[in-house]
Amino acid sequence: MGRTYNVRSTSEGYSQVGIASWYGKQFHGRPTSTMEPFDMYAISAAHPSLPIPTYVRVTNLENNESIIVRVNDRGPFHADRIIDLSYGAAVRLGFAKQGTTQVKVEAVAPYQVRWDGANQFGYQQPTQQGSTYESAYRYGSNNQRFVYLQAGAYVDSQSAQKALNRLQQWLVSRNINEPVHLIFNDGYQKLHVGPIQDFTMAESLKRQLTASPWGKPIWIEVNPNR
Repeated sequence: MGRTYNVRSTSEGYSQVGIASWYGKQFHGRPTSTMEPFDMYAISAAHPSLPIPTYVRVTNLENNESIIVRVNDRGPFHADRIIDLSYGAAVRLGFAKQGTTQVKVEAVAPYQVRWDGANQFGYQQPTQQGSTYESAYRYGSNNQRFVYLQAGAYVDSQSAQKALNRLQQWLVSRNINEPVHLIFNDGYQKLHVGPIQDFTMAESLKRQLTASPWGKPIWIEVNPNR
């Protein structure tokens, strides 16, 4: 009989030490659990029980290399392994040749993640300045403005997760590679696309969303210099 995995209701406080493996060519281009095509060269991961999507910091305990990855798939379904990383993530952590390694996996809140480009996620300490809503969006450097497009707001977390999956599929079908997040604020799970640094791209995406069944999104501009 197979092993049963119960999906956690939240990633908050998650931390575990164990064996990591990686997957690559055999699954390249296949749909992940979020229906995004798996890119073996990107920085992503599969986890059996963390909510999808979740960001985690993975530290290779054999060489102390550390990266942040986005969990967008399920696996590995092996009792002795706690996470399955993309080939690209395994290369960054220095264990692609050996196949497995001892790691520490720690959940990272979405507002502590910034997109550095080139399939790289960075970490940012949460700020205490401004409102909770504003501080939740300080992803980038201290001198750049960002745009987020809010495509929906949901009371029920299950409905919010389904909407997130649908929006990710919608973006992928149009070759739009922008992060999608659920942010809890004012009693709602708010569905946001971003951060988008290119305002022209943000305007274009806003028009596309407005013309689609998603309807007109809410434009959220964040200026860290305020």
